[in-house]
Amino acid sequence: MKQFVLPATYAGESELTVSGRDYHYLHRVRRFSEGDTFRGRSRDGVPYQLTVAEVGPNSMRLLARPATRNPEAPPDAKAGRTDSIAGPAGGGTVAGGAAAPDIVLYQCLPKARKLDQIVRQTVEAGVTRIVPVASRRAVKRLDAGERSEGKLARWRRIAEEAVQQSGRSTVPAVEPVRDLPELPPVGAADSEVGLLFYEKALADHGIGSYLSAGPRRVAIVIGPEGGLSDDEVDILDRRGFNSVSLGPNVLRTETAAIYAIAAVQSVYRELVAWKQ
Repeated sequence: MKQFVLPATYAGESELTVSGRDYHYLHRVRRFSEGDTFRGRSRDGVPYQLTVAEVGPNSMRLLARPATRNPEAPPDAKAGRTDSIAGPAGGGTVAGGAAAPDIVLYQCLPKARKLDQIVRQTVEAGVTRIVPVASRRAVKRLDAGERSEGKLARWRRIAEEAVQQSGRSTVPAVEPVRDLPELPPVGAADSEVGLLFYEKALADHGIGSYLSAGPRRVAIVIGPEGGLSDDEVDILDRRGFNSVSLGPNVLRTETAAIYAIAAVQSVYRELVAWKQ
């Protein structure tokens, strides 16, 4: 664990109490006890130094204080040692200190629990926001009510765990499922570029041609195992998404998502480096 993501209810208090899943993870899994110190971060990216003040049978009381930034600090500290918090990892800047674009992933629903893997890996890679999408050839849309809310809660929990493991600065938003025709248009005026990663790209332009202007946000659409229908591609085209290809090989949807994010980041870094 590089850092502990503080509960959503935390608002900067000098003390907090954790219970339930967080208590189990810190006390039973990580085996933190009274006097131990470790890194924490609020959901909006503020780093803290956390010290275990008291351990009860079902809860743990923590002392929290704002942390100084020290990139040489180890991930956590045992037996009362105190260490500073490392700076944010994953996303945010590229070579030369230039700001990297936010990446929004519109992921069509895959089979079984593949979305769990997609959420975990894309959060580690630096995605900013994840929106599951119900498309024509995707799995059946989630049922309304408890089952849908339960899956959304699990995806959000996986995103938090990925942040704790990777050390990145903020927790990406995981939104409720949307139908594909409900996706918002990309806005050039807002410095946003939309990319549809599609095996039958409609144009010969590469990723770099769409990133050369240095957009602040890149919206990525990844289709389901069965692919997108022609009318769905037309809908996305009218909403400003540009069709691009990841090469001649047909990728699994869970592979395509991480591949696409890595491609956008790599191409963007290269463009920034060439301009310097």
